[in-house]
Amino acid sequence: MRHPLSAHALRCALIALAGSGCGAPTTDGPTAPGPDAPAIDAPAASPFAIERHRIPPRTPVDVLFVIDDSASMGEEAATLARSVLSMRDDLFEADVRFAVITTDMTDPGRMGRLQTTHRAAESLGEAPGTEDCPAQFDPVLTRQHAAHCEGEPGCVADTLRARLACMVQQGNRGDGFPQGLAALERATACDGPNAPLFEACCVDGRYDPACQAKTEFLRPDAVLAVVLVSDKDDCSMDPADPLPRETPTECLWDADRLLPTARFLDHLRSLKADPRAQILVEPLVALDPGPEDQLRFRRPTPADAGCVDADGHFAPSEDWDTWQTESWADTLARCCDGGVCPGASRGVCESTTNGSAEWAPRYRTLATRDSDENEAHLCTEGGWLTFGWRIWTGTFAAYCLAEAPACRQGVDFAHDDPGRPCTAAEAAAGWIPAVEALANGRRLAPDAVDVEAVDGCPSGFLLHLADGAAPYQATVRLRYVAAE
Repeated sequence: MRHPLSAHALRCALIALAGSGCGAPTTDGPTAPGPDAPAIDAPAASPFAIERHRIPPRTPVDVLFVIDDSASMGEEAATLARSVLSMRDDLFEADVRFAVITTDMTDPGRMGRLQTTHRAAESLGEAPGTEDCPAQFDPVLTRQHAAHCEGEPGCVADTLRARLACMVQQGNRGDGFPQGLAALERATACDGPNAPLFEACCVDGRYDPACQAKTEFLRPDAVLAVVLVSDKDDCSMDPADPLPRETPTECLWDADRLLPTARFLDHLRSLKADPRAQILVEPLVALDPGPEDQLRFRRPTPADAGCVDADGHFAPSEDWDTWQTESWADTLARCCDGGVCPGASRGVCESTTNGSAEWAPRYRTLATRDSDENEAHLCTEGGWLTFGWRIWTGTFAAYCLAEAPACRQGVDFAHDDPGRPCTAAEAAAGWIPAVEALANGRRLAPDAVDVEAVDGCPSGFLLHLADGAAPYQATVRLRYVAAE
């Protein structure tokens, strides 16, 4: 069951891969514009695509990475660092703070504790740019760690990006039973190891979301963005009924003994006055498998011969003749009594750079937006190069265009003339889409509007307004020629 945390928050404060601005774009037609929308309407026969967006208010953001540090995460640790190094400079101009915990709930030095050392040497393929990581760093990364830059944006971005890339490399020697949700709860609890960072907002052992105090992390007025990074699902155990810990597959077989995910959702909600707008959870895990692969599993028995392989994985098609002739329905009827199959599931995706990953429904349950088959996920080849879009702050008014703009030259918005189509040579030479932007009816200068191709937007294009180009809460009206 998906919880009701709204994707609106993701669009307002952090733009995800498939996100747009604050509120879905509207087009001229039945949808009424906002109260301060410009009173300019295109003729019915206009060749232009028209959208309206609202510029969100400036919002501070606390980003907490919850990183699986179990044995299978060597490749992913380095890939995560490379992905951090690909984040855009603009992100680091915002009032954003970063912290990192791991999923290990057995090591007292890790159990929900904000990490202050890196473990890059344990990662396979150390990320370029992290060779000079400090031996120890503060638990919370802020712009103050780039004070020597004196506000120069490029220097600030380079400094913070490099430090964050060090922080997220937490190696692969942690507990083999990753308990990411339990670690998240402990990390943000008033009786947890990080309480001194926000104790001014703790009342009678509970966090007060109406607190007015200034805290170092878990700031009351900030969005809390949680990024869950794991190649397997959560295994947060009930201390009163722990698993035997003989094999990590118990986390799948005995999932009904794990702590309910609703507990962790309720905890997150309790931290914010407006959880719909202030809590974001972004699982960077395997893409959800198809319905036929979303199976339940149990411990195999000798009677399950022919349904599991020598390694104990559910493998009803090991016999070639059976695979050729038996339908999936017959396979389930033969091996999976009551819809519960013997053995363990195989990874639902695999890549040459990041190995394999398993389905993670417990982590997905807390996600604040639906997964998209086109999004970057843990098995994306070459790394999560668009990962930075997941924590892109809404301060900078970036919006995914609803449609891909056409390649055309000589567009004249004033006279509704869409110009002529580009030639192949013009398109190959780096054509930039022509977009007209008005904020509360005032036309913005061309250099205040930037359109670029990105993998993260469904249309393939993202529009970015220069910082300060339009006032916060203004309605921005966009016009461009849509691709034919």
